Amino acid sequence: MNQFVWDEMKFFVSRLSSLNVSETLKLNDESLCVFTDTPYENWVYYPNPEGDSESVSRAVEFFREHDDRAFMWPVYDSESLKHSGLIYAGDLVAMTLETEREYESNPSVTFIHIQSHDDVSLWACTAWHSFVEGDDVPENFIAFTDALINDRENISLTAAMYEGEPAGAFLTTIMGGLYYFGVLPEMRRLGIARSMMNEICRQNKRITLQATELGYKFYKSYGFTENFRMPVYSNDADIF
Repeated sequence: MNQFVWDEMKFFVSRLSSLNVSETLKLNDESLCVFTDTPYENWVYYPNPEGDSESVSRAVEFFREHDDRAFMWPVYDSESLKHSGLIYAGDLVAMTLETEREYESNPSVTFIHIQSHDDVSLWACTAWHSFVEGDDVPENFIAFTDALINDRENISLTAAMYEGEPAGAFLTTIMGGLYYFGVLPEMRRLGIARSMMNEICRQNKRITLQATELGYKFYKSYGFTENFRMPVYSNDADIF
């Protein structure tokens, strides 16, 4: 199961690297840096650098050349990056769920699967404001979302509507990865998150995600199993 988590993460990062808004630096045959020109979705996939100081230096320089944009570097072992000069930003909790039962629906919650460029702003605004309160949605995040829908074979964007109003959003991959799972602050405590997860389970037999401490309690209560914790290093202590 642990390998499934890492394989899916690698798949997600590789899909990001293929977007027309992205720039990529290969560190070796299996590892890469991806810059998407967004505030948060910039990654290093190189789970265990084993003290490879050259790769660390190349990654840091890559993002320095791109406005010092914040990036995430999840690893197996925190010792491998402890002396790298990067900042330990916290842990992500790798979690998985095998979906075999029937899941109830909520007639008040409906779903829009984003298929056209006309619907990009709906998903981008809902996803953004589910995590960031008060700020306008950056244009580069809207452009990033617009690029994502061009990869419909591998990535699906879904907006949740509560009684016809935008309420939440999520992104799933063909591998069963779940990202950007969030509910707007004014729509919380209405059962929307559970309805969203039920919808995801109807579409996927196995799901994996990387939970922050904020979302961990919900995922655990829903039935997800904790696999392991991934230390995350960054050039920004507030990457989460």
